[in-house]
Amino acid sequence: MRYLAVKKTAVAVFFVLLCGAAVALDFREIKEFEPKYYSETGIIKDGCLLARWERKTLFHKDIFVKDGEWKRARRFNPRGFFITFHRPEETVKADKFSVMSPFMAEGGLYGAFTLSLGSVNSSIAVVDMKKNRVIYSAELVQSLKAGIPGISMERVMFGASVTPDGAYAVCDSFDREGKRMVYYIDTMAKKEFRIENAALGRAGGGHVYYIKYETGKEGSAAARQPLDGSGTEEELFQIDGGAIGIEYEAGAAYVITDRGVYAHRPDKKGANEKIYDFSKLSVGYEVFNVEMAFSGNREGISYLLIVVKRYDKGMYSWMIYGAPLQ
Repeated sequence: MRYLAVKKTAVAVFFVLLCGAAVALDFREIKEFEPKYYSETGIIKDGCLLARWERKTLFHKDIFVKDGEWKRARRFNPRGFFITFHRPEETVKADKFSVMSPFMAEGGLYGAFTLSLGSVNSSIAVVDMKKNRVIYSAELVQSLKAGIPGISMERVMFGASVTPDGAYAVCDSFDREGKRMVYYIDTMAKKEFRIENAALGRAGGGHVYYIKYETGKEGSAAARQPLDGSGTEEELFQIDGGAIGIEYEAGAAYVITDRGVYAHRPDKKGANEKIYDFSKLSVGYEVFNVEMAFSGNREGISYLLIVVKRYDKGMYSWMIYGAPLQ
């Protein structure tokens, strides 16, 4: 009888762990990161491959190969790959630009790219990777008003991502006065939805997730709303520290701050909670700054990845840490 009771208890504990327990993250050092490609680096979700674009060529690097180098993936200059902006006297299509933070969605059929004119002015494009053509490109309007130095457009758009089916794109934006916004876009209908006082948008599970900054209030919160524009904003939880990014992987949204990781898992108990504190990793370093966040899937396992800048014994180093998502 005693054995049977213990067995039943073990089964019950396992069921609780399976159905509702917090994700236990275990971040480990994976690979050095090259800061010279900081702005250019993005992710190929399938395989967790770093990606960058240079001289009309896509390059990738395997994060999990310690001595792996950048490899040429293919020549890449899709039809319609240019920035359209409107001046009072003419419309300009600029085909000379740099590409920042490429993002290839799961399945590899669609990619999202930030197209940059100089260091400040930027737009976004969504590409059908199989057909090698742009299916959506945000147009810019040249501003005639004074505003933030360096920004000559009414708005700039950056940090683009796209859903695996190519139906929706999400990006960040500044307007001419410096107001931060998130756009989510129906790429087929070419319809844009704007969320003001928001940043770090990412799509997943039929929603757009983002960080909401409330005017006149300290701190910020994670929030979401339906991608099709049919619903209202739902605030999920307050966060501590500065927000670094939001990733959607394996049915959950992960909010990464400079202090830790929060999870929103709508199908689990304890759906909104802090699941990791970066103080565990920072021991022994004078400086330990979390700078970027990615996620992807490799051989059936989903990973959350962070890029960290560290300072110890008079030297800076950059390192990619990874944690499997259970």
